[in-house]
Amino acid sequence: MKLKIAFLQLLPSDNMEDNLEIGIKACKKAKNKGADIALFPEMWSIGYRFSHDENKLREQALPMGCVFLKRYSQLAEELDMGIAITF
Repeated sequence: MKLKIAFLQLLPSDNMEDNLEIGIKACKKAKNKGADIALFPEMWSIGYRFSHDENKLREQALPMGCVFLKRYSQLAEELDMGIAITF
């Protein structure tokens, strides 16, 4: 069995809600092209904007169980595929 991975290189917006919708569309497109796993790059959820200040970086981290991650978990089940979001 072959495993197809979609490496998603997307142009994010400046807000997480828009990025959620952009990512959902990209995952659906990847599934339609036969992908088994969709892989997002680091810091994609916040538009690749990051601070060198440790406290600000912690504020940008997504907590387990947040709406953003829950929606992608639901989408993975709906599409029957893996979705990996790295931080």
